[in-house]
Order: sequence, then C-alpha cells, then structure tokens
Amino acid sequence: MRLKISFAKEVDHKDTVCCVCWNTPEEIISCGDDHVLFKWNLITGEAAKVCELPPDVYPTDLHSFSRGQTSGKRHGQEQFLITSTDGRFHLIGRNGRIEKSV
Repeated sequence: MRLKISFAKEVDHKDTVCCVCWNTPEEIISCGDDHVLFKWNLITGEAAKVCELPPDVYPTDLHSFSRGQTSGKRHGQEQFLITSTDGRFHLIGRNGRIEKSV
C-alpha cells in the first residue's frame, strides 16, 4: 500500500484546522478555529463551505453521521456533531443550522 499526499492549491481555512473526519469515501469534513465547516471532495479537490459556527464556538472534535450509512445508500441525511472548548455538544444539520446544543 502506498500513501499518496497532495496539497490543495488554495487554502480555504483562515486559521488552525482542529478537526477532520471522513464523511464518505470521497469526502472529508474539516473545522477549525476560523469557525467554518468545510466539505472537501477528494477526487476534484474542491471545498464547499457547509456553515459558519458562532464566534464563541471553538471546535475540539467532529463526527459525521449519515442515515445513508445504515441503509446502504450512498447519500443520506447528514448530521455533524461538534464538541467545543466550553464542554458543549453541537448537533448541526446538513443545511448548516445548529439543531441542538447541549
């Protein structure tokens, strides 16, 4: 097995990236101290902004939940769970809105 490393031509994050997780085999999600959640397509190298977090949320961990994962479909309704430095959990829907904070 060989590891292939490539660098993006443009950097979309403006500050430190704290969290990265796989969404699908072709997509990863990243979040950082710039309060922006990006979805990266690994095949095309393009990044799409999912949402911007409130300025008081500094993420420490990120996990992606997809309903398509359990049913075997490729794409389903995605939700993201972000933990932050203030000890809270933030559930974010596919539309980028914070659904619930605990």
